[in-house]
Amino acid sequence: MAFITKIYNIILILVLAVILFSFSCIPQQNPDPNNIEGVQEGETSTEGPQEGQTEGEIEGQTEGTIEEATTFTSAVTYDPRNVDYGVPETTTDGEDTSERELIEPDVIRKWDNYLLVLNQFRGLTIVDLTDKMVLSNLPIHGYPRDLYIKDSYAVVLIGYTISHTIEDDVIIKTTGAKAIIVDITNLSEPKIISSISLPGDFIDSRVVGNILYAVTSDYYYEYVSNSEEPVSSDSTWSTQSGSQCWITSIDLNNPSSPEVVERVNFPGYGTIIQATNHSIYVCTSEWYSGNTLITYIDISNPYGEIIQYPAVEVPGYIADKFKLDEWQNYLRVVSNTWWENRNTFITVFDVSNPADITLCSQTLLPEAQGETLYATRFAESYLYLVTYLTIDPLFVVDLSNPYKPEVKGVLHVPGWSVHIEPAENHQLIALGVDDQNNQRRVKVSWFDVSDPSNPTEVSTVSIGEGWTWSSAYSDVKAFTILDDYIIVPFTGWSENYYREQLQFIKWQYEDRELLPLGAVNLNGQALRTIKHTDYFYSITTQYIHEIVLNSNEQPILTGVDIPLAEYVTDVIEINNANNLVEIVSDTEKGMFTLRLKNTQNEILDFIDIKTNGYFSDAVKITEDIIGIVLNECCGEPYYESYYRAILVKINEIDSSPKIELIRDDKVPLTPLYYWGYLLYDFYPIRFRPYPYYWYYGDNVPNEFIFSAYNKLIIRGRADTYNITIGDEATPSEGFAIIDISPEQDITTVGLGFSNIVNMIESSGRIFLTTQKYLDSTNPPLTSYYLSEISLNPPKVTDPINVPGIITSINQSKGIYFLKDWQYINYENP
Repeated sequence: MAFITKIYNIILILVLAVILFSFSCIPQQNPDPNNIEGVQEGETSTEGPQEGQTEGEIEGQTEGTIEEATTFTSAVTYDPRNVDYGVPETTTDGEDTSERELIEPDVIRKWDNYLLVLNQFRGLTIVDLTDKMVLSNLPIHGYPRDLYIKDSYAVVLIGYTISHTIEDDVIIKTTGAKAIIVDITNLSEPKIISSISLPGDFIDSRVVGNILYAVTSDYYYEYVSNSEEPVSSDSTWSTQSGSQCWITSIDLNNPSSPEVVERVNFPGYGTIIQATNHSIYVCTSEWYSGNTLITYIDISNPYGEIIQYPAVEVPGYIADKFKLDEWQNYLRVVSNTWWENRNTFITVFDVSNPADITLCSQTLLPEAQGETLYATRFAESYLYLVTYLTIDPLFVVDLSNPYKPEVKGVLHVPGWSVHIEPAENHQLIALGVDDQNNQRRVKVSWFDVSDPSNPTEVSTVSIGEGWTWSSAYSDVKAFTILDDYIIVPFTGWSENYYREQLQFIKWQYEDRELLPLGAVNLNGQALRTIKHTDYFYSITTQYIHEIVLNSNEQPILTGVDIPLAEYVTDVIEINNANNLVEIVSDTEKGMFTLRLKNTQNEILDFIDIKTNGYFSDAVKITEDIIGIVLNECCGEPYYESYYRAILVKINEIDSSPKIELIRDDKVPLTPLYYWGYLLYDFYPIRFRPYPYYWYYGDNVPNEFIFSAYNKLIIRGRADTYNITIGDEATPSEGFAIIDISPEQDITTVGLGFSNIVNMIESSGRIFLTTQKYLDSTNPPLTSYYLSEISLNPPKVTDPINVPGIITSINQSKGIYFLKDWQYINYENP
């Protein structure tokens, strides 16, 4: 044999018939347009470190026993597995803003007794909080970014992919943004009436008066190779040469035909936005200098005309919008320089004349050298900021003299704060991290800064057991202060399970204490929490959960869960496509729901199935019978994992299709799974079984749950089997046969083969591929063997040597499709 240097993958289509066989709504009342609430003021923050980030970051082979002569050989293939409030933001300059109200962005809006949710999976959803039900849903295609309500119209802003192409094996994606106007006069039937396309990817927005201001950017970078070609030093090229930022003003006075009033653009990728009712500040990073440019956009014209003024520069980067603020014609900015010489700067500009912005002062915080800047909040003449390296210093900075900022006081406390909410009487409520006892837990702190020279920590609450994390770290709108209650979403361990929870804390001002009241379990992370009448409503991606405080002020779930977006794990057509069955998973509740629907998507019937495990697969056994397989698992102390087979039949009862449960069995097989810890940011989530994925070459089919001969087949392991087929070795795996008749017992069949490659169903028949490693060859070779399995009774045909692994068959033409690998000799191809 010639020397072999490379593996080559080919698919052989063989006609093996000669070789092988032997194998035988009512319209809703429109709410008061003046009673529109943004659920929270604030915006996405990147102040806190995410879990798993450091403090320096923001936050051999056995011989087969087949004795037949080897006709076909193949190259060996290997298994590569390794066994989003409280008080509004201070964003205005103290002047009367009643003529032009500034509205901050959000994706959830409360409108009288209704809630409008811009859901990433279902589009615009309108919920009636009185009847506690979804009124309507309007699909919006794209990534949801912002939602506003003006009169009887909703303004939806999305980002989306315009197109993607593949050129020279490189995927090129073109992104765009769009403002969509939705008529919500009839809340039961919202309608899209107009839209405007915007350049670049969507970044941020504000509504001031009747004008929508949209900020979009297009990021561009260019790779310069290590070429010896000279580069001109006079070139004006920079890393920002291709990146652009656009500010577009849109007049919303005529919703059916909104008009672009003006658009300005300038270089740079603007990602951080701050706004007043007369100005927008756009921050763009200068990557080559490590500094940030801030462009002043004048939006004081009530008709939408825009004036762009020259940018000013600050050292380092600006992490989020809370780090800049305009007050009494002064722009105050807090920035952090990059490693390795990390510093925190406070920069103040006089913006009374935007055409000539002047620097008032730039102050380095010497006590914060080497530390990362986290929570920052401006409150009139004061600035509160938190840095962190090994301990959290809270700085109180007096900015009343913009030419000479002064640190009035510093408070050192363990951990660090991620977000600060100023309250009345110079009090601060902060969301942060407790890093004591070698753990990181969600923390809420109350600071008294009434004496700026002596800030104090009044009270603190650490939340959860062990390691915990909060979605409010990255979306501060999820952190809620409602009257005397502080509400915090968190994720962590509870009762040996990893849960999404919502913590309630009583702010007892007179007693000078933060009192934890308790937590409730949620289905998903809380995006927002609102209060309506006597109830609290927590909004997740999938549900709106209703919560009430009992007589002891402990939060409890009322049991009212309004679905927003369900996880449909599978859909199977039945009855010759006249009906379909949806399988809806709710892992938080430990529930699966089977819904029978008609072609008009109407629910005809449903059944709920409780489970301690996870959905594995569902198959159609006959035109009216479906098999559902669950992987059930028990917690401590047994940690048992097993298959559960559920068969349902669609019956006609009084001319109406109904779902009938015909059998529900524990299958006497252990799943082909391995046991271990699933790691998330270095912390264990849960000890349970995970799929043991078989791998042979390039995507060779290998089925573990399927139907054949009007029976459900499930593969797994057992110590003993009812029947063993094949006599090469003691079975290391097998399969179970579940009959559609509940009177028939489950039969387990052991596969007595040494090296099983795959097992598939094709054209109603079951095929098994095994292999034999051939010794004394270099590189190594293997031979594949094909058998067919029948079920009545279970038996297997003798293995036949074939060139590859079975993938499917064409029953009518007797064609068998196999996939094979061969070596190539480049010296003599």
